[in-house]
Amino acid sequence: MAAAILTFPVGFVAFAQTPRHLDLLVGLTTGTNSAIYVVDSSTGQVRGLLSGTPGWPVLPRGSGAPLSQSWCSVAVTRDGRIFAGGANNSQPALIRVDPGTGNRAALSGTWQSPYKEASTVVLRDQTIAIVSGQFTTSNRIGTFHSISLASGGVSPLAGGLLSDGPAMSTPVSFALCSRDKLVVADFVTSPLSGLATFEVDLQASSQRLLTTPGNNSLTRYVVSSGAISSDPIALAQFGSGESCNQTSHPIGVAAGRIYFSAISLVSGSYIGGIVEIDSQSGNRHLVLGDALDANGAVVSAQPTSGLSNYHALPCAFQESPAGELLIGEWDPTSRVVAFDPVSRAARVVADFGAYFAPANAPRIRGLAIYTNCPADINLDGVADDADFTRFASAYDILDCADAAMPLPCPSDLNADGVVDDLDFQVFVLGYDAMLCE
Repeated sequence: MAAAILTFPVGFVAFAQTPRHLDLLVGLTTGTNSAIYVVDSSTGQVRGLLSGTPGWPVLPRGSGAPLSQSWCSVAVTRDGRIFAGGANNSQPALIRVDPGTGNRAALSGTWQSPYKEASTVVLRDQTIAIVSGQFTTSNRIGTFHSISLASGGVSPLAGGLLSDGPAMSTPVSFALCSRDKLVVADFVTSPLSGLATFEVDLQASSQRLLTTPGNNSLTRYVVSSGAISSDPIALAQFGSGESCNQTSHPIGVAAGRIYFSAISLVSGSYIGGIVEIDSQSGNRHLVLGDALDANGAVVSAQPTSGLSNYHALPCAFQESPAGELLIGEWDPTSRVVAFDPVSRAARVVADFGAYFAPANAPRIRGLAIYTNCPADINLDGVADDADFTRFASAYDILDCADAAMPLPCPSDLNADGVVDDLDFQVFVLGYDAMLCE
C-alpha cells in the first residue's frame, strides 16, 4: 500500500460507495451512531459510505438492523460477504451488510449478553463467525459462541462453564491466533478487579491468563469441571513489562504476534500505546506510542521512519496483506495507521480527522480487507502461481476444521467448509482472468 493520502474538506460527507477488491472497510462510531466507510488502501482516499445507521452521518445509507453503536466490528469472507456487529430487537446480533445497497439484515440467532448489541466479530473460517457474550445470571462470566453464516444458528463455543481456569468477565475484544486459540482483552466489571488478558484453548476447553497489564490487585471467578467458584479468587500477576491503568482494550494478531492497546490516564490526560505480548512468559514490550513502566512513569517508543511520532489511543487492529499491523485510532486523531513491527516504520493510510469536522471525529472500531476476487488468496491484487501454491497446500489438507489449515480457510472459495474440486473450479476461473478488478 502506498503512503500517499487524499484528504477532503472538513465536514464533507461521503457519497454512497460500493467496495472494490482490496478496499479497506472501516467501522466508525461516535458512541451513539455507527457507519462503515470504504477506503482505497493504495491511496488512502476515503471513497465513500458503505452503510450508516440513522442519525449519523448526515446522510445515512442503507436500511435494516442497526450497527453496534459502541463497537462497529467488520468481517469479510473471500466471496465478498460483509458481516458486522449489530443488534436485532435490542439483542446482540450478527448483521450482514449488502455491498451494493448498504442494507443491513440481522442473522436469526442471538446470544446471552449484558449488552444490547454485538462487539467483536471474528471469522473462524468461511462458514463460521465467533462472537462473545456473558452469562447474565448469578456470577457473570464471559462466553464465546459460534454463528453459522449460512443459517444464523448460534452454538456455545467456550468460556462460561465450558472452559476450565480463571474466567473472563466481559470479553469485548478478541482475536484468533490459530483455529483453536483465542486471545482476549477483558473488560472488568464489579465485583471483579484488575486488568487481564486471556488465552482460550478451544480444543482443550481451558483458559489461562495471557498477561496482567495493570500491575494491581486481580480477582476473577474460577471454573473447574463445569462448576464456578462461589466468590472471586485473588490471582497472581502474570508477566512483566510496560503496563497501563485503564480497562477495555483492543487486542489483535499480526504475523503471528499478539498486540494489545495499553491506555492510561496520567495527570488528567489519556496516553496510549501498542504493547506486544509474549504468549509463553506473559511479558510485555512497548512497540509504539506511550505506556507506563514498573514505577508508573511514562515511557515512549516512536517510529523509526514515516511518522515522526505516535501519540494516540489505538482502538482497532487488523493485519494487512503485507504483514503490517493496521491500527484504528480514537483520540486525539481518527486515523488508520500502518505499522511494520520489523522495520518499525509507521505511516498514515487514511485520516478521518481531516475528513470529518474535528469535534465529530469518530472512534475507529472495525477494520477489514474487502475482497470479491476469491482466487487472489494472498491478497496481492492478482490471481497467479503464488496463489496456486497456497491453494494446493490447502487442497491437500481438505477440511477447514483441520488445525493445519491457514486462517480463516481462505481457499474454501465456495464456503462449504472444505477445500476440494469444487473450489478448484472457482480458482481456475479466477486464475485465467488473473487480474482482480
